[in-house]
Amino acid sequence: MGVKRSQLTVARIRAALAEGRQQRLYDGGSLVLVIRKSGSAYWVFRYRQGGRLRDLGIGPYDPDNRAGLSLAAAREAAAEMRGMVRRGLDPRIERQKQAGGVTFREAAEAFLAGMLRQYRNAKHRQQWTNTLRTYVFPVLGDVPVHAVDTDAVLRVLEPIWAEKPETAVRVRQRIERVLDYAKVRGWREGDNPARWRGHLALVLPSPARLKGPAAHHPALDWREVPAFVAELLARPSISGRAQRRAPRTARTLRGDPRCPASCRLSPPSWP
Repeated sequence: MGVKRSQLTVARIRAALAEGRQQRLYDGGSLVLVIRKSGSAYWVFRYRQGGRLRDLGIGPYDPDNRAGLSLAAAREAAAEMRGMVRRGLDPRIERQKQAGGVTFREAAEAFLAGMLRQYRNAKHRQQWTNTLRTYVFPVLGDVPVHAVDTDAVLRVLEPIWAEKPETAVRVRQRIERVLDYAKVRGWREGDNPARWRGHLALVLPSPARLKGPAAHHPALDWREVPAFVAELLARPSISGRAQRRAPRTARTLRGDPRCPASCRLSPPSWP
């Protein structure tokens, strides 16, 4: 069944305003007139986005269509927004884009609303949100996403690049993904200022060099191996058995030595 529209009339609105009480009048087609006790009224467009029902204010009611929107003008605005919803767009973000641009914070929140569903690990989802809130939003949150440039990205990264290289790398990657998303949505154009290869790599030092040389465990002298193995044989635990297995492979294991599948070896017979 189609949505019933044009249920309101100017006379019905005039009578409701005279009642002096708060109420909502539904015109159909997601258009609602909210009347306050003071006698003022404003138009609201109701729509569903991301599984949530949202109210978007269109403007105050004015029967003369001067300081606000008349019934006919509000219907035209609602029709335009219904078209946005049918095309998969969020009318709130589209209006902000027309007024001056979607902010980086809004683009990030729209991106996270869909992207985080793929992560079952709640900790991973929280890490995404925390890094943006801690390091990115204080600098870029209110900046129109189309205006984010290399200098803006560097203002986020440079203070933490040498001090927290691992965190800084994640922050850069997440800024890059949000900006890629914004470009797909049509909120920005041009190259991604957060990209690494051929861009930020020419300005910032390599994160691998900032970490310093790897700290390896000291090697065991071969003459001490018999005593070491004898000690392992006395340990019935799984970790002790795993450590007995590792030297016999004559190679460096990747992954958990307790799991044959992780190193692609057949299970040995435990001594």
